[in-house]
Amino acid sequence: MSEFDRIILVLREDFGFPFSSRFAEKMLDLWFSSQGYCYTGAHLRNLPWMIAYFGPTESIYGQYIGSDTELVRAIIKQVSGARITPEGQLRHDGTGYFNLKLQCLHHRMTEISAEGMLSERMTLRVMDFSATNFAGEAPALYEKKIRFDPERFERLIHTAPERARRNRALLDLARQVAEKWRPTTHGDNA
Repeated sequence: MSEFDRIILVLREDFGFPFSSRFAEKMLDLWFSSQGYCYTGAHLRNLPWMIAYFGPTESIYGQYIGSDTELVRAIIKQVSGARITPEGQLRHDGTGYFNLKLQCLHHRMTEISAEGMLSERMTLRVMDFSATNFAGEAPALYEKKIRFDPERFERLIHTAPERARRNRALLDLARQVAEKWRPTTHGDNA
């Protein structure tokens, strides 16, 4: 997980908001628990998006989603009781209950050239679970098609160490999560 900070950088850019480290931790934890690394469509070049794809359906309440984005406009228009703070954080206005959750779904690969070049994408969806616990009944408030850009991720990986700005807190978090999922060995019990 030596690239986790870069994975999160890519996902925050693609999602359009700087989701929290706790949100990132839940994605990585579910990646391990669901064994997303065994998915035949997952590989090093699409790792950021695969971690999101295998991530949980997660509440966006309290997340800093911006102040003037398509997502914010959809929430303000469709969700009574929602307000956005001046800092861009999604909060209650005190008048009602809402339960908005984000999920990534519909991973697709399409061949785009005779040489076998692939284009990959997935859908980021925000749904309103205020009146139901069932995804099939929760209305979608916002959808965004995310086209994978493996070259962008690869450029980040190959950034010279003296130019790279690494997020040590995210790297430490990734080590802790990975350690939790590391298989234990039952060698000699001396």
